[in-house]
Amino acid sequence: IQNTDVKRQTPVSAIPGFTMTERGPEVFAPVDGPLEAPAKTIEKGPLYMGAEEVMPEVDAVQTSKSHGDEALANTGVHRRDFLKLFSAAAVASSAACVRRPLEKAVPYVNQPVDQGIGLPTYYATTCGECASGCGITVKTSSGLPIKIEGNAEHPLSQGSTCATGQASLQGLFHPDRRTAPGFRNGDHVSTYAWDDVYEVLAKRIDGKKVAVFTNGSTGSRNAFYGDVLRKLGGSDADLYTYESNSLYEATTEAHQMVFGVESMPRPDMRLAKVIVGLGTDFLDVGTSPVFFAKNFANFHSLRGAELGKFIQFESMMTQTGGKADERHVVPPCSEIVVALLLMKSLIDKGANGRSKEQAGRIVAANSAIVTGGYDLVG
Repeated sequence: IQNTDVKRQTPVSAIPGFTMTERGPEVFAPVDGPLEAPAKTIEKGPLYMGAEEVMPEVDAVQTSKSHGDEALANTGVHRRDFLKLFSAAAVASSAACVRRPLEKAVPYVNQPVDQGIGLPTYYATTCGECASGCGITVKTSSGLPIKIEGNAEHPLSQGSTCATGQASLQGLFHPDRRTAPGFRNGDHVSTYAWDDVYEVLAKRIDGKKVAVFTNGSTGSRNAFYGDVLRKLGGSDADLYTYESNSLYEATTEAHQMVFGVESMPRPDMRLAKVIVGLGTDFLDVGTSPVFFAKNFANFHSLRGAELGKFIQFESMMTQTGGKADERHVVPPCSEIVVALLLMKSLIDKGANGRSKEQAGRIVAANSAIVTGGYDLVG
């Protein structure tokens, strides 16, 4: 800072009891009190509106103006007035661009018997977000679904839903949801009208075998696909389904191997005393998380003097393993070895049951794995 020798135009008066310096009286705040001690005397003096009245050298420093400031100064408009006008114009232009959509309140000419203005209507249906098929209750208003809850009378959901089922309404009303059929050509999807699609399909399937490939489902959708295939000269055997969750196919195949019936079992854990899990996470990503969560809650609750016990064998921490009474960490991909060792232990302890003979044959056929199993599992 450049030191100037400009003398002050307004002298600074001395305050009795304080040391005078070149810039005025030297004042110290109390050591054990507030930063500003209460005033004991009132000093009458001039009122300064700015630092330049006491320090003229501050006002003497000239600041350079930009081209915008010079152009604004030539118009005769003050900076603050310009900002006010600009803000008002921006608000007016933005308000003019926003136009609310026209909404008409049109009453029913022939009101349906199950609809009432302002009154919700509930429908019982099945959730289709996965293959679990949980029963849900949909709350509708004026024909539009607005809320989904579990059906308390359904044996799977038992009044509950998962996060995916609750979010199904987001997919229904999503603005990017496809509203027309389209053809894929590489990475590009072209949208066509329904009449054009019918003409293209008619030319391509004329005299050819047609099949439908879709994810697993039940009820009216599969019946609709069957009707379409029969109209096209096919049969219900041309309907192929798949499931992205491999647990459905694996569990169905295992049930067929053991019991001779190709079906998806729904084990009821509510009356069980002990449950042993082998690398399973049925409370998070099982075949029916809602069904298993409700049953597990009843199983793991106190029933009179009995309390269910859950033992989990797994190689990594899961949500299901975190709720186990006994959790044992085993090496990865050693679930089959653990199962064989458990079967051998039950046979050695004299466990009886309809599957004892079959379990003995399985253990005998895998005797080499059982012999070295304890060294692997620990």
